[in-house]
Amino acid sequence: MPGAEVVVPFRVPEQRLGRATEVRTTLLVSSLQSLRRRGHLDQYLRHLPAQRHATIQAVIAGQWAAIEVGRAHYVACEALEQTHRLYDRIFRGGGGTRVSRRGPKDARVEMAGFGIADVAYFATAMTGVFEAGAELFCKKAYAQVVPRASTAHSVVLDIAWA
Repeated sequence: MPGAEVVVPFRVPEQRLGRATEVRTTLLVSSLQSLRRRGHLDQYLRHLPAQRHATIQAVIAGQWAAIEVGRAHYVACEALEQTHRLYDRIFRGGGGTRVSRRGPKDARVEMAGFGIADVAYFATAMTGVFEAGAELFCKKAYAQVVPRASTAHSVVLDIAWA
């Protein structure tokens, strides 16, 4: 975000950061427990590559797993999102939705291509829709309209979850 105040800088210059090679399994275990509690484990496993099933199902908290295991897990989780299906149920004739990961527990949702986006009540209502949808996979979700990024034909929401 241009002009934003950096509160915690990188430990070293960004070009020297390198790439993470492992992920803490505690993060994966927590996510898997959430999927189980919400009854999504079977669907998740259908999206997870078969060669990763044994590794993911045997994971215990407090260890390290290859970053590729974490990637396979989160790609399968992402496949559970029903954003386009939701959009198609409430709009017809064009437009669409894009979701961008902004961090481990936050995302940006952009809904574009329809002429009621500039109605404040509609934009606020969409925060409730996306909070309820996200809470199928987490304990609590928070959504807010990003007015500076929204237009007369698009609503932009930032969503965070716990």
